[in-house]
Amino acid sequence: MSIFRYTTRIHTHRLLSHRDDTNNSSLYTYRLKHVAYHYACIPDSDGLWALMQDKDYFKEQYQQKGEKSASYETLKIGIAHQIQDIGHESDVRLASLVIKAGRFGLDTIQDAHIAIRMFQKDPDVLDDVFLRISVLREEGILLACMMLLQVEAQRESSSIHSAERILLFLEDTIPENLIFWDEFVPSSFAATWIQEICFCWPELNLAPIYNRCNDIRAIVYEVCNQETTKDPLLLQNLLTFSDFISEPVPKGHAMWAIARQQRLIQSQDAAIKTLLRIEEISKQNQRIEDVLVKVTEEYILHHDFENGLRLIDSFSEIANQASLLITLEKQMRAMKLYEDAKQIRDRAYAYAKEVIYPWKQYAMFLDLVPAFKEEQEIVKELKNSAIHAIQGNRNPRYWVSMTVGLARFQTETGEMERAEQSMSQSRRLVSRLSSESDRAD
Repeated sequence: MSIFRYTTRIHTHRLLSHRDDTNNSSLYTYRLKHVAYHYACIPDSDGLWALMQDKDYFKEQYQQKGEKSASYETLKIGIAHQIQDIGHESDVRLASLVIKAGRFGLDTIQDAHIAIRMFQKDPDVLDDVFLRISVLREEGILLACMMLLQVEAQRESSSIHSAERILLFLEDTIPENLIFWDEFVPSSFAATWIQEICFCWPELNLAPIYNRCNDIRAIVYEVCNQETTKDPLLLQNLLTFSDFISEPVPKGHAMWAIARQQRLIQSQDAAIKTLLRIEEISKQNQRIEDVLVKVTEEYILHHDFENGLRLIDSFSEIANQASLLITLEKQMRAMKLYEDAKQIRDRAYAYAKEVIYPWKQYAMFLDLVPAFKEEQEIVKELKNSAIHAIQGNRNPRYWVSMTVGLARFQTETGEMERAEQSMSQSRRLVSRLSSESDRAD
C-alpha cells in the first residue's frame, strides 16, 4: 500500500510539473506559480535546474502578476533543493542561483516601494501590496507594514478596517519574538509614528506592533519626552504599550514616565491611577525601590503629601529617604505649610547625617540650607558639613564634580570669593588628573 501511495504521489507531481496548458486555464496559472515545488518533490534535479535557466518561464511569471515576487519564491525553492545535493556540479548550480536570487531580491525591494506608492494612490490594492511585500525579509515586511499604517493614517478618509487588515497580515506573517522593530527603526521615528497612529485611531489594537518591540521602555521615554505628547488618549495607549514589558523594573520606569507626562498635561486623576498601578507592581518585586523613588517624587509634586510620606517610610535605603524628605520639605514650604515643613526639615537633616555616600551627602546638606535660613548657626554647620563631606571623598573624579557643585551653590548665595576658591581647587585637580592620564599613556 505504501508503494502504491508513493507511486501515485510521484505521478501526481510529474503531471503538475508539465507546462503545456493553454495560457488562460486555471491549471496553467497554478503550474506557472508552483511547478518548481513539484520538480523538487519528485525530485527531478535536472528538470528543476532547466526551469531555473528558463528565461521565458520567468518572463511569463512576471507578465502574469506584474511583479517579481513569484520568481523570487521559485528561486528560493531551487536554492533549497541544491543545498541538499552533494557534489561539485551542485555547488556551481547553488552559487549561480544565489547570485540570481540576489538580483531578484533587489528588484523585489523595488517592488515593495512601488507597492507602497500604489497604496498611497489607491486604498483598494491592499491584497496586491501584501503579495509584493510578502517576499521581503522579516525586517522589510515589518517596516513596510508600519509605513502602510502611516500612509493610511495620513489619508483624508482613513479606514480603521484597512489598518486592522495590515496588522492581521503582520501577525500572520511574522512570528512573535523573531525580530524586533526597535532594533532597526530609529526611536525618534518610532515616537512620531506611534503618536500619528494613536491620534488617528485611539481604539486600534496595536498588539502586533507592540509585542514585536524589544526595549519598550526606551520608546515610551522617547514619546513622553516629545513636546507634542499632550493627548491623554495617547498616554493611555502608551500604558497599554508598557503592559507588554514582562520585567517589573523597566515596566515601572516606563509607567513612571507616563505618569510624569500625565501630570505635566494636567491629567491629575490619570496620573494618580498610574502611580497606584506602579505601586501594585512593586509589591511583586523587591528590586523596584528606585522606581518607587520616582513615584514618591510624583506624589509630592502632585501635593499628595500623605502618599508621598507613606512611601518614604517604606524605603530601606536611608539616602532615598533623606533626599525625598528634602523634596517634600521644599514643596510644603512653597505651599506655606511652615510647621509641617519644619518637622520634615528636621527629620531630613537627621537622615542626611546618616548617609554614607559623600557625593550624595554634600548635596543634601546644601539643599537644606534654605530650610534653615533663619537659623544661621545651623546654616553654617550645614555648609561646613558639605565641605567636610567633599574632603572625605577619596575618589578624585567625584571630588571635581562635588567642588564644582559647591562653587555653584556659593555663587547662587553671593559668596563669590569662596566660589572662586572652590573653582580654583577644581581646576587644579583636573589639571593633575590630566597629567597623570598623559603619563599613563
